[in-house]
Amino acid sequence: MAEQVQLPSDIKLLKVDLTTGDGKIVDITDLIHEISIYEAIGQTAVYGRMFIVDGTNVLSQANISGQEIVTFTFSKFDTNDEHIFHVMKIEQVSIVNETVSQYTLTFIDREYVLDSMSLVSQAYEGTIDSIMKDIHLNAFETEIEEADACTGTYRFVIPNWKPLQTLEWLSRKAIDSNGVPLVYLKTFRRGPKLLSFETMTADDNIVCEYFINMSTDPQASVSSNQYDYQNIARKIINFRTLQHGNALDQIRDGTYAQTYINVDTQGKTAIVKDFSGEDVFTNNPRLNEYLPVSIKAKYGPQDQKITELSRSKQSISYHQGSNFGNQFLNYNSETHDIDTIRQNYNGMLGTYMYEITVPGRFDLEPGRLVNITFPSNRLQNEKEPEANIDNKRSGKHLILACHHHFKKDSYHCILEVASDGFGEEYES
Repeated sequence: MAEQVQLPSDIKLLKVDLTTGDGKIVDITDLIHEISIYEAIGQTAVYGRMFIVDGTNVLSQANISGQEIVTFTFSKFDTNDEHIFHVMKIEQVSIVNETVSQYTLTFIDREYVLDSMSLVSQAYEGTIDSIMKDIHLNAFETEIEEADACTGTYRFVIPNWKPLQTLEWLSRKAIDSNGVPLVYLKTFRRGPKLLSFETMTADDNIVCEYFINMSTDPQASVSSNQYDYQNIARKIINFRTLQHGNALDQIRDGTYAQTYINVDTQGKTAIVKDFSGEDVFTNNPRLNEYLPVSIKAKYGPQDQKITELSRSKQSISYHQGSNFGNQFLNYNSETHDIDTIRQNYNGMLGTYMYEITVPGRFDLEPGRLVNITFPSNRLQNEKEPEANIDNKRSGKHLILACHHHFKKDSYHCILEVASDGFGEEYES
């Protein structure tokens, strides 16, 4: 469920403390010009930057070397929210005048630091979600509290890999009971998650609805005026297109169709399979109902549809399928079927990508959904408001990445969102 949202001023950056390597705590709240925190699908750690204008010589007195801890305290309504990060390095140091310097501190979450200090070298057997939970608890002493159940039992040995590398690799082999791939991600406020695309594309995962070029009453723009605030909260401040159709790249990547070969080195056999993304799009959970390409378009001398171009990409997987028996999923064998479906999901989510800047709110994070309503390009008709909407492009969009941008008097979220199809058929 979406969180309660009022005015942007309800979420404030209260305090920033810097803990030096020798344990001294320095309040640097008044030195902070802006803070950026980044989270994204496929990103195993949350990181950020803070731009500091320093007139008190903290840089020299605190002897900042990349061993410091920075603690942010945010307020939301009547509660405080504390987040601890580790300083990585200082960037872009410049001298403004004799008494003032400015620089950027980059920081990253605690798990990344612990990840640098340990290796995973162990044999495992079980479901992907149970193994990932066990590794996360042992390496970081925290739990993956939100994890969808995975199907299939695996046996494998992790050969001295970093914990985060192991978790990311395991997530690429994970599917739910319906055969839908899962993703592992780290969020700013809610920690690590293991989510299936089925969970992420569900209607109850929608956080907010936004409108392109929505008009608001002039009174609503008055500072601290709650009049018509819901419309202000749903208005996109900035909009930029990152990707708008890339069918040829998707053909080359095998998004819609490809051939893959499973080679059993033990049994000296090989199985050749053709993958069709149209079947996956029709039968698996999706953001939108219709393919974003025309099936009528034909390619090559054989006049093939885009979903029939299986020779556009070919991949080979080698395994020893008889080692574990049918009750186990060999991580190099049947999981190759998972790779093609995952590639289809990732490729389709690269069809239409946008960057939007919206009023800040804490429940905006990767893996959540927003509804975006696009206006049609025809003349607006006040008597028929439904005709003013572009039903093809409007609909659910998955948040791929979120950039939380704080200043002393403002908080915005810059979202990278994607859609995998149309709300109406291509030919309509």
